[in-house]
Amino acid sequence: MPGKKKKEKKKKPPKEKKEGDALPSLDKQFYELTIQDLNNKLARLRSHNAKVEEQIEDLEAKMKQLQEDKSDITAYLNRTLIEKVDVIRELEEKLIELNNVREAEGREAQNKLKEWDSKYKAMYDQLTSEIKLLTGKLNSLEEFRIQRDEILAKFDAQEAQLRDQQRKHEDKLYEMERNNVIGKDRLKKEVESRLLQLSNEFTKSTHLRVAAHTQRL
Repeated sequence: MPGKKKKEKKKKPPKEKKEGDALPSLDKQFYELTIQDLNNKLARLRSHNAKVEEQIEDLEAKMKQLQEDKSDITAYLNRTLIEKVDVIRELEEKLIELNNVREAEGREAQNKLKEWDSKYKAMYDQLTSEIKLLTGKLNSLEEFRIQRDEILAKFDAQEAQLRDQQRKHEDKLYEMERNNVIGKDRLKKEVESRLLQLSNEFTKSTHLRVAAHTQRL
């Protein structure tokens, strides 16, 4: 029976055999095209994936560089801030030193003024005593009148000298106070100018560094 079936299959018309073989051939061609299309898509996806991985690596490198630049900028800003604090502290110390010098000069001037006042008073008392003594003698002697005139002239000269010294001392005190005010105002302007310069330098430097880093990114 099996042998007969094989013979019957061999005796089938050639037309039916061609139609049965055409369908598998079309399916095979369809599958081959589908597989080829899928392979092309897979190749494109792999290429795209490789590009994406390269972009990710590039972004990670840029992110790392950005972190390093951020650390550098932070360290620079901290150093600049410390320098500013040192400059301000130095200027404050100079201002305190200037005030101490001014106070010391003022105390010295006051001491000299007291000393001159004491000398003037002692000289005035001495001359007054001499004048009184000579006045008593001049009541009886003409010679003492001449001496009295000389002593009075001496007293006037001494008094004029003391007045001149006192005026000079007052002028010196005024000049010292004036110089102190001018010096303090000049120092204040220098401090403000220095702080403004430091601020401008700090702002300019920061902008330049940030702009440079931004440009690199």
